[in-house]
Amino acid sequence: MALKRKIVAVDSGAFNTKGKSNVGDVLYNTKYSPRHTDAGMLGENTYNTTINGKELTIGNTALRTDKREGKHTDIHIWSTLTSIALLRGDADEIILGYGESYNKYVQDEQKKAIQSRLLGRHKVEIQSENGKMETHEFEIVTVHVLPEGTGHILSNLKANLGVKYVFDWGGSTVNFLEVINGRPSENSISFPFGVHNVNAIVGDRISKAGLGTFSDSQIKDWVSNKCTNKDIQKIIDEVIDDQLYKIDDKLAGFNIDLHDYLEVSFTGGTTSLFDSQIRKHYACARIEQNCLTGNVQGFYEYMRLKYGSQAK
Repeated sequence: MALKRKIVAVDSGAFNTKGKSNVGDVLYNTKYSPRHTDAGMLGENTYNTTINGKELTIGNTALRTDKREGKHTDIHIWSTLTSIALLRGDADEIILGYGESYNKYVQDEQKKAIQSRLLGRHKVEIQSENGKMETHEFEIVTVHVLPEGTGHILSNLKANLGVKYVFDWGGSTVNFLEVINGRPSENSISFPFGVHNVNAIVGDRISKAGLGTFSDSQIKDWVSNKCTNKDIQKIIDEVIDDQLYKIDDKLAGFNIDLHDYLEVSFTGGTTSLFDSQIRKHYACARIEQNCLTGNVQGFYEYMRLKYGSQAK
């Protein structure tokens, strides 16, 4: 009996994991707890998983994050295998498109580190809030590492030939890419500078202003959705503005001044949060649609075109 093979794309970011196959899409927080949670307490987009024998909770209501660079780390591997289990359907073999920040993407040793953790056979037992337990066994036969920030270009390559400039602001990293005919050039860069920097500074300034001390989750919610307290919102707005000037300073170290560019495509989850401030600060900014999920959608389209004949 012939084995069934499916293409899956995963973009596991510092804050959210996005996945796509022809079965559907997944989106949940890149968080884990080192044990199972009572099924009645899991909540939406949270899963009890046993991954190759290790018990974990993965998703929105899990407790721990990991902002270290590199998509070879445990949380990204666990989130990716959870996504594949949710998206594999009845496939036995998986062809995986997998996102990585530009500075890591160009390192052959990093690609090998990712592939060494993902290639091969895996067993994932998964339970959602409905209490039903499913067992998924599959083999990842191909891992194609793709540069973050290129999703919207790869999804429609013919319309994006020539030189394009992309500013991809994610949960932990900024990628500034010069993309020529779909490939980042050597003039591309990336550096750590995600929304978690903003959250930490906002919390510190609120405390120093005598407005109270609040949980990380509360600060994250205010930064993402605005705060009704005018004094706190003023601090949030000032911190975001400060961060944009810090990005200018950081890019200046690479002899890049975005204010000299005619058009730059902005994408990434943090871009979607700070849309209005970015438009105000950068006249060149063109905010892409689906900033949060654009990478994984483009990765999937690219993988489908490149490997579609191998999927069964």
